[in-house]
Amino acid sequence: MHSVLQKLTSMVLILHKYMDRNTHFFIIIIFIISGFGYQTNAYHLTPVNLSQRVDSLPKVFIENLNLTDKVVRFQAEKKFMIHQLPSSVDEWESYRLELKHRILQHSGIEAVGSDLTFDEEVTNTVHLDAIQVQNLSFQTLEGAYATANLYKPEGNGPFPAVLVMMGHWSQGKLAGQPIGQTLARNGYVAMVIDPWGAGERGSYAGEFEYHGGNLGLSLINTGRSLLGIQVMDNMRAVDFLQSLEYVDSNRIGATGGSGGGNQTMWLSALDERIKAALPVVSVGTFESYVLGHNCVCEVLNDGLTFTEEAGVLGLIAPRALLLHNHHRESNPAFFPDEMKRSFIQLEELYRLYDSEERLRYDLFDLPHGYFQENREGLIGWFNKHLKGEGSGDAHPEKSFELLDEDMLLVYPGSRPEKIQSTAGYARNRGERLRENMLSLEYLDLQVKRDELLHVLRLDGLPNLSNNVTYSTDGGWSKVVLENSYGRLLPLLFQMPEQYSGRSIVLLSSDGKDGVNQQLIQEKLDEGYMVVLPDLYGTGETALSSLYARNEIAEFHSLSRAEIWLGNTMIGKWVEDLYLIEQYLKKELDTNSMDIMATKESGVAALSFAVFHDGLLNRVTTDQTPVTYLFDDREGIDNFSMAIHLPGLLEWGDLSLISALSDNMIYINRPVTMSGRALEANEIDYFSEEYSRFKRLSGREGKISFHIPEI
Repeated sequence: MHSVLQKLTSMVLILHKYMDRNTHFFIIIIFIISGFGYQTNAYHLTPVNLSQRVDSLPKVFIENLNLTDKVVRFQAEKKFMIHQLPSSVDEWESYRLELKHRILQHSGIEAVGSDLTFDEEVTNTVHLDAIQVQNLSFQTLEGAYATANLYKPEGNGPFPAVLVMMGHWSQGKLAGQPIGQTLARNGYVAMVIDPWGAGERGSYAGEFEYHGGNLGLSLINTGRSLLGIQVMDNMRAVDFLQSLEYVDSNRIGATGGSGGGNQTMWLSALDERIKAALPVVSVGTFESYVLGHNCVCEVLNDGLTFTEEAGVLGLIAPRALLLHNHHRESNPAFFPDEMKRSFIQLEELYRLYDSEERLRYDLFDLPHGYFQENREGLIGWFNKHLKGEGSGDAHPEKSFELLDEDMLLVYPGSRPEKIQSTAGYARNRGERLRENMLSLEYLDLQVKRDELLHVLRLDGLPNLSNNVTYSTDGGWSKVVLENSYGRLLPLLFQMPEQYSGRSIVLLSSDGKDGVNQQLIQEKLDEGYMVVLPDLYGTGETALSSLYARNEIAEFHSLSRAEIWLGNTMIGKWVEDLYLIEQYLKKELDTNSMDIMATKESGVAALSFAVFHDGLLNRVTTDQTPVTYLFDDREGIDNFSMAIHLPGLLEWGDLSLISALSDNMIYINRPVTMSGRALEANEIDYFSEEYSRFKRLSGREGKISFHIPEI
């Protein structure tokens, strides 16, 4: 047996190295699932013939109804209708205090201590006609530094100042040079800052990278968010501008395009030091963000449970706010018609303050971007509201020559360690949070269970309200389960020749078609009733190609949508498992239920084990992470974006989740969050950690780690 496994493993490793991504992913899935339960007493391993044809399973639904698309869109539309703004100043003033508090809470924004020094470093100053440009870095969070360009007019000031926040231009602040020069040549101090995780603040010095996807979303596991941590960055940038003797601290504006325009909105809403704002190609509705291809830096955790974009923009009232949107916009979230839906409510609010002249929108026949027309509108608007000059209409741009981008780099060669990347920050914060967890000497089980429900974004667990069984196809019974929230779950089940009441649920985050058929046959031969569900958003419930195409990472659109709506993908999968358990108990006379799950679906299985209704016997995971601690940027997309759980590491970790269960748990081929297989000493460490929390919980059941001998 061992020799066969050795040969099989060697073959997979060779194929993995040399074949294309889709092909080797298919082969690895077969290998993963065939290896379930290795070295356990419950499950034996029969090597898989890699040339074996995997037959397709029958479909439950007669056609692709795109149910998930429709349900998510409907939920977002309903939230837009619910979140209307108050119609009086007194009601609004009370509402705005609560709204601001909730935004701070859900974004993970915290006040930076007043004793934190800027520790600024100016690495170069370039003198041009009438202006100068400084390349500098300064401390925004403890141990974390931002890189920026500071554009200053000639003279001693005091000058009004503007913070320029960049969107998803790969070179970060370097793309903001035209805005910086235009502002400085019109008498403004302008700071153009690299967004968190972008520009010179990426994972590797000298490489520009996209800061969203799994990388940016990893912050929510630590109780932060990419949106919130950028706001904290930008608030510190305002602090820095106010500290400059040549800046008038009472005349500060903010602008940016795309993701930078989004930050312009959030910063201006939460920081009343911003007296005038111009977000460009970034305002729509939060409803339109759902199922869009927006970055996770534009996601407010649970945001649509308590506000729409008009509410956030309303926090700026009655300060000056100009919106720029473009007719040739490529992102539906920022289409002019979406902006107008928010503007209608916003206009009423400004009218309550008798400040209609401080609110306006302009539309341009331009694509997505920040162009000369936007810069001319910027100067005219800020001249009126920061200088008290002009009518607010566009001001002709003065000519200028752009500097070579290399001249604007703060650290053109190697950079100091203080320029902390998202990976470094998430790892360091995660380690501190795990230290707190590991110091626990007492567990209040009910409190931790209730808190875990909140992490999963579950108010409770829905009941089975209906089930429909269709005709049998190739030995498979086709079933649709409906929960008390009205959501449908398709699944297949097949009875063995000799049924003893035992059932096994085989899970894959690819849906039922991701389960290897040889494993299915093995379980049937062992006397199990085999259950194959399409967990929420997988298989027959996956998003249509309209929303799923061009995904930055797997489940990008759906995971973002669920976070906006106050849910998590893992939580949805726990609901599915609870529904399956009820069905097996009530309809199929089952006396025990086992689960075998791979990768991120294993997290759902472990979480379900905390809340199951008595039928569950054992859980076996395969290549599921043993901890949510960020470990390596290189493997960032090993798991899909479905895996992330807001604040999990503030609550505890997977070892604590496992300890709250009373079931047998087998952890097969454990990995880190980057998908790296654990070394022998790491296995020993985590085995002891899991066992310690199991003893501390006092719960029944056993946790075992298993590694194939290769």
